[in-house]
Amino acid sequence: MTVTCLLYTKLNDLDVLISGSADRSIKLWETKSVGKNEPCFQTIIGCGGTIISMIYVRKSSCLIASSTDKTL
Repeated sequence: MTVTCLLYTKLNDLDVLISGSADRSIKLWETKSVGKNEPCFQTIIGCGGTIISMIYVRKSSCLIASSTDKTL
């Protein structure tokens, strides 16, 4: 997996890293588990290209990502 963008946010009471990658997936990781060989706790698939940018809008709890297939 080649990570192309990384985002930190708080979801509920968890510190979360969100990674977008060249394999066209977005993965959510609890920061306490990073580096401990623990898997991500959620994977989002369905983008048609490499994830190139992401933003998390806390007010509406919405993650927006863009990819090389020119979609959001």
